[in-house]
Amino acid sequence: MEVRAVAGNQLTVYDIDSCVPPFCAQINDPAPLFSAEAYQRSTDTIETIALEDYRAKWVVLFFYTNNFSFVCPTELAAMAALYPEFRSLNTEVLGISTEGVFTQKVSAQISPSVSTVTYPLVSDRSHVISRAYRVLNPATGANYRATLLIDPEGVIKARMIYPPEVGRNANEILRVLQGIQYGIETGEGVPANWVPGMPGIVKDPGNIGKV
Repeated sequence: MEVRAVAGNQLTVYDIDSCVPPFCAQINDPAPLFSAEAYQRSTDTIETIALEDYRAKWVVLFFYTNNFSFVCPTELAAMAALYPEFRSLNTEVLGISTEGVFTQKVSAQISPSVSTVTYPLVSDRSHVISRAYRVLNPATGANYRATLLIDPEGVIKARMIYPPEVGRNANEILRVLQGIQYGIETGEGVPANWVPGMPGIVKDPGNIGKV
């Protein structure tokens, strides 16, 4: 498995063990590129996918802990329910766990929740991807509940971490993506509790202190 990051206009191998601030896979950092095996339930195949292949698309990296657990399958199903909406926004979803690709295949075959997933389930058995994105729990060898949004240029635009006990809100992930895209398209700010159809905030210096 390979993980790389963009350095200037060059694509170079990135040694995650030599990471020094400010690069720590945070907002506005280049997203480390990787290739890995993934289970594709839509075709019932195991394929090698590469993040670089999704350039020109938005990407949701959906790191989760276990296929066979209590909360994670509900998260996977929630994202699956909204997958068509993500795709309508030129966005791909990649689910990533540190489990083997065979485990992902079996879980998709027998779990009522995971069986609804049609986006790729990526296997990170070596922990290289999870370490590069700083979402690995070293005490357990599994991922934190982490979600990252990557723009079409390969830059991290959002990063969200949830506690182990609480599943993510898939609708909020979609809303954040919609808000980022709205802000880029209009140049406006996105206020609290904004949803599509609501106005943004015009960034007029004359309105400072009046909002």
